[in-house]
Amino acid sequence: MIPLFAPDMSPEEQSAMQQCLESGWISSAAPQVAEFERALADYTGSPHVVAVQSGTAALHLALLVHGIGPGDEVLLPTLTFIATANAVRYTGATVVLVDAEPDTWQMDPALVEEYLANENHAVKAILLVHVLGYLADVTVWEDIAERHGLVLIEDAAGAIGSRLGDRHAGSIAECGILSFNGNKLVTTGGGGAVLCQYADVAARVRHLANQAKLPGPGYDHDLVGYNYRMSGLGAVLGLVQLQRLPDFLDRHRHLHEFYQELFPEAIFPKPVEDSSPNHWLITARMANRDQIQAIFDGADIQTRPFWTPMHLQLPYAEDRYLSHHNHSENIWKEALSFPSGSGLTDRELDTIREVIVGAR
Repeated sequence: MIPLFAPDMSPEEQSAMQQCLESGWISSAAPQVAEFERALADYTGSPHVVAVQSGTAALHLALLVHGIGPGDEVLLPTLTFIATANAVRYTGATVVLVDAEPDTWQMDPALVEEYLANENHAVKAILLVHVLGYLADVTVWEDIAERHGLVLIEDAAGAIGSRLGDRHAGSIAECGILSFNGNKLVTTGGGGAVLCQYADVAARVRHLANQAKLPGPGYDHDLVGYNYRMSGLGAVLGLVQLQRLPDFLDRHRHLHEFYQELFPEAIFPKPVEDSSPNHWLITARMANRDQIQAIFDGADIQTRPFWTPMHLQLPYAEDRYLSHHNHSENIWKEALSFPSGSGLTDRELDTIREVIVGAR
């Protein structure tokens, strides 16, 4: 089987993990956790980074430290993975879903402006998702947030290596997050990070992630905290993966070009001006999506339909959905994600090409 996305591991990861196991430093107390945070700060340009156990945990913490809770509304795209909405629901805040732009697949700022013009709302934050590693136009969203006094948080879960100009995804707004799940360009097996512009915000994130434990030898806690710390094993894996990221990015650009050439009739998301996406999970719209997926299935090549929009998910079906043309649902009905792991071999790509060309 050719998988949708397999982690790209090398002897370097295996050696580093073995050394970590032999050292005994496998928990969140391992020095490699802080080392991984420093490496992420250097790479992303974010002044402060806190490594945690998942991208969802990172989102939850980012919302909590900005005071998001019951009575607040949070604007987020309906075209996203469900973790984005779940993190908002964890805080007790209300989800307000927003339709996508048809060309970029990003949350539509015009719909948000229209909603905010009505004073009968309780919006406190915008949770901006960089869909599939493609950058939303953060400058537009920063302007909207500033004019309306809102918190802007970047969900850059799948966007490591993506940039808007020279600014890295997740480090542009006051706060952002990354994910290192097994299907991301850089993986720690399961992990995430909160990127913060301000030291006091990062300190609160770190405090909550560590069960809100107060300094000192005793077990004293001042808040209801969370066990959201990253393990030493995860950090060791992440350090090696981060060093290999330039090669991963080159490979994903090649894969994107491969699928564009293989499916010239397909419609891929349009990058916003001055952005460079990482082409994480390569996905395109095709009128004959179901037929193409069936061809791949018959050849034991794994593909996947796109995320079901949040307004069609049972937990969020009753939440407000801002839309005029329902572009998100139209995208979802036609979109297919292709095998995208950087470890895909040229022989596997030849197989994919032969399967599609042979079916035409």
